[in-house]
Amino acid sequence: MNRQNKINMLVMYERFCGGETRATEEIMQELKKYPQVSISSYALHPLIHTDFVRFFYWIITSVLRWIYIIGSHRHTDWIYTTTYTAGVAALLCKPFLHYRIAWHIHGNRVPPMHTQIRGKTYITQMIKHTVVSFFHSVLVRHADEIFAPTIEGKQLVISWHTDADEQKIHIIPNGVDQKRFHPISGSQRLLIRKKYRLNNHHHVFLSVGRVEKQKGYEQLLLVMTHLYKSDPYVRLYIVFPSVLSAAEDGYKHVLMNLIHAYHLDAIVQMIENPRHIEKYYHLSDITLSLSLLEFFPLTMLESMASGTIFMGTHIGEMKRFLPSVDSRLLFASSDADKQARQIRRMLSLSEAEKTTIRNKAQQQMKLFTWNHSTKKIFYYLIKHT
Repeated sequence: MNRQNKINMLVMYERFCGGETRATEEIMQELKKYPQVSISSYALHPLIHTDFVRFFYWIITSVLRWIYIIGSHRHTDWIYTTTYTAGVAALLCKPFLHYRIAWHIHGNRVPPMHTQIRGKTYITQMIKHTVVSFFHSVLVRHADEIFAPTIEGKQLVISWHTDADEQKIHIIPNGVDQKRFHPISGSQRLLIRKKYRLNNHHHVFLSVGRVEKQKGYEQLLLVMTHLYKSDPYVRLYIVFPSVLSAAEDGYKHVLMNLIHAYHLDAIVQMIENPRHIEKYYHLSDITLSLSLLEFFPLTMLESMASGTIFMGTHIGEMKRFLPSVDSRLLFASSDADKQARQIRRMLSLSEAEKTTIRNKAQQQMKLFTWNHSTKKIFYYLIKHT
């Protein structure tokens, strides 16, 4: 802390990373409310191309850009970052500038090792995996404080370094902006539906997330085929942030082709980067997540804060949080037909039962605010001063 009793923070993160970017910016806005904190923030573009040459070009140029930014802020007490490239740059500069480093993990950025690939592809993937794993291991060892949103996140951090100091790895739950995401009346909901040519006869589903295979969209489309057979009034909106990479764009077209192949063109819409995502929560009956890899999905909190029922898979924070509201919100099977049946049972509940679920979720939302999350982060930063 400097002579004026201010904590000078340098926040370094990546833009266009969906929930991770939103979480970072929400936390940053909350930290700015503390009179003891002064913040400078910078965001760079995330990894877009994963081929060997451009992958390492992105790492090298990102680290160099972060070093330049750090060098331009010599009177820094804390560097708070969500990206390992900024973390590596911070470690390289730390002996000369003497700040502390807080690393906030929102997901696993280590390139996976695919056992089914062989030859040159296997070798290049192994090199990428080894290098990035090494960066993560060094950061776990040398960062002053490490934050993760769930128990699984903390366990992942520990797995990156066998001698990890667990005392400096803290669970910071995600929050939700409850001024933006809040329940509305039935009449307001109907007005929004009318704008989208929907009425109360329609059963509307929503899925929110990046256009990535691990989000479970292919399974979701299979579920929709089962629902559509018995209910012509089902609708699905797949809402996703702007497509950045060729891989995402390619997968978007895979999904569009599947929608056509399954004859779901009339009931499924893909919506890219809508300005008011809260409207899609408000017009939906249920938000669905069939994701295969999540820590603490913001869409779960946003949906429930908006008064919309959320159903999800048995992973990450969903497997703990959803049963605390109602066990029927957690999918009991990975089979598409059985998942469709479970969704039908949820739709068939009486309005009183649905209201009870929504009200219980609303009570839980009081614990998940960005103010609450930021208080924990501030505590760990201030204790070093």
